[in-house]
Amino acid sequence: MIPGRSPAPGQRFADQKVRQELLDPTLQAVFASDSRGTSTGPIRGAIIDATTHAIVDLLGTRNAGGIFSTSEAGPQFAQVSQPIGTSAIALSGFRQEVAFFAERDEEGHLLQQIRVFDFDLGQSITKPILGKIKFTNIAAVTYLPEDDSYYFLDRTKRGHKSTITLLQLPRGLTLHKMAEWHDSHRFRDFALTSGSGGSLVVSASSDHRHAICVLSNDAEKIHGRAMFFGNGPIVVPHSRISTESRMSGAPRTDRFPHTR
Repeated sequence: MIPGRSPAPGQRFADQKVRQELLDPTLQAVFASDSRGTSTGPIRGAIIDATTHAIVDLLGTRNAGGIFSTSEAGPQFAQVSQPIGTSAIALSGFRQEVAFFAERDEEGHLLQQIRVFDFDLGQSITKPILGKIKFTNIAAVTYLPEDDSYYFLDRTKRGHKSTITLLQLPRGLTLHKMAEWHDSHRFRDFALTSGSGGSLVVSASSDHRHAICVLSNDAEKIHGRAMFFGNGPIVVPHSRISTESRMSGAPRTDRFPHTR
């Protein structure tokens, strides 16, 4: 499904093996939001074992029509330590890598690190997060090619105060706090993806309602550009949205919006 357009048969976008893997509950698929225009290599996505976090298959486009097909990942991609819990995963077409965050050690402690599978080098690299700002509870992650950075939604609860923080991780290993707002706990699921022109798209969803916010990232300042509210959950929150064509009728705001 593409926002603003009618549903299309899956065979128009993926071969049979990819469609079977997408339906397998033991696997999860991660696609690059920057796959068109900025990608520097053939990898557009990855199929990942949901339990071990090992990469099962790599996804690329088979022809000019953009049909996703698989290429078997080498044995080096399966050599990973057994993680604890659910990871926050993002794939960059520009960097040709898939990055794992929010993994935990055997005692359940959150690991302040980035673990990357580099497709060009064919190897895994793990590096620590430096600086004073650390992860607390990552709700979503995406990659933005315009400034070559990963962005995160991090949920924090201190006493009776709950917040959601937008964090940036550029090429270095130091997190930067870009914005913060109150978490009203009216939404259960969050997603983050890149929009057009270097913007970020935040999606929040519950069983009965959802909200989508477009954030402009201008001169290192984050501000709300458009908001949209609707009924029901979001089925595909990670779609890349063109803010000009898809959300031109949405109300605008001059400040970073609170969740509602």
